[in-house]
Amino acid sequence: MSNLINRDPPGRLSCLHAFLSSVWYRFGTDKFTGLKAKHKVGGKHNLIEYCKCAKEYSPGTALVTGERSYCPFLRAGSSRSYCYLVNSNVLDTQKSKAVGEAIQALEALGLCNRTLTAMKRLSYANLTSTGVDIAKCDFHNQKAKAYYEKEVVDYGPIVGFLHILDILGKTEIKHTEISKHMGRPNNYDSVTLSTGDKVILNDGDAKDAKTRTTGALQAWLTYIGYIRPKFEKPHDYFVEADKYYCCPQNKLGYGRIFVDIDKVKGFFETKPLVRRPLSYDFYIKGVGAAREYSQRSLSGTQLENLALKEFGPKVRNRRFLLMFSYALASISNKGINVQKIAEISNFKDSPFVVDSNTHERVLIDNEVNFLTIAGAPFLRSKEEYGVIYPRVKIDVDKLRKEGPHLTPLVEKVVSNREIFT
Repeated sequence: MSNLINRDPPGRLSCLHAFLSSVWYRFGTDKFTGLKAKHKVGGKHNLIEYCKCAKEYSPGTALVTGERSYCPFLRAGSSRSYCYLVNSNVLDTQKSKAVGEAIQALEALGLCNRTLTAMKRLSYANLTSTGVDIAKCDFHNQKAKAYYEKEVVDYGPIVGFLHILDILGKTEIKHTEISKHMGRPNNYDSVTLSTGDKVILNDGDAKDAKTRTTGALQAWLTYIGYIRPKFEKPHDYFVEADKYYCCPQNKLGYGRIFVDIDKVKGFFETKPLVRRPLSYDFYIKGVGAAREYSQRSLSGTQLENLALKEFGPKVRNRRFLLMFSYALASISNKGINVQKIAEISNFKDSPFVVDSNTHERVLIDNEVNFLTIAGAPFLRSKEEYGVIYPRVKIDVDKLRKEGPHLTPLVEKVVSNREIFT
């Protein structure tokens, strides 16, 4: 159930690996909640005990704090948050957002499974068998290194990141050239709510969220050697990246990105199967995540979240239609006529249509870009703008399991032979 990482601390793989080890020694294969997984003050096997980036207190300070080590990424070494990645059970100004994001990152790497509430929030998690195996390894162990090198590029948004690098085709790229693509698109559909208010549906990720996502994914790609913060190629990407990121002065999302173009191109040459694309539940941002901006009624009711609640399911459905079409085309080595999909799906009471007047334009011009961040990047036809060609493979059977209630109607739409070219 891969979600889009929305904070950058999980990009520091050594900290994430330390969290994995902490979870294993504290809970084993048992279920655990976000609250239980936080740094437990005075407890054993906290993340800080395994973290390669941790700094040692002086003996005198250790006696006062009761902790042997401190997190160098906190503003003060004596902070009661104790750990920048997950925070503590004593002080957490962001509730459980930090630890929830860390657990989400473990899932994105195939190390744990999450069980969510009806509101798509974390209920509990447990380590996978692979997660247990890797948790027992030192971070610099060859087995752990090989695992991360393989699994990072199986995460959908990372594949989208690599696609953008490949399309830009430059050895040096600015962080901002990437970050604008690293989020779900905003389509600006015009909708009328149940309240009678007419608003523009703001269903895309905000600029700051895209920046945080980019920082985390940029760090992961640095660890496995696709990009680097300096022009010179290091002898060992993994070790050098760890040294770089363990220095608090270095940002996860460094401003100038140097790209190993040959390695990026090599990734797409085999048209790989992406095993963890963005999951159906997270095709749209969660209700409650939207900013209010100026869209308020006179009574002060927040309209943007209401718009997402009422029309978000249709946005999710049309993205599922695109992903399903992509999966079928990727397996059969065919292109997709998005123009034809837009025409066929635009019928009365269609679960894929937000605004029938703009449906076709939105789908072709903007909504199709969702595929990239979901892990299904494409190339547009030079001859026909509405036709795209998949660059990777997506498992259509997995999609069927994620959206069983919608699959029959989607399969009816894509049964039209004109969709695939």
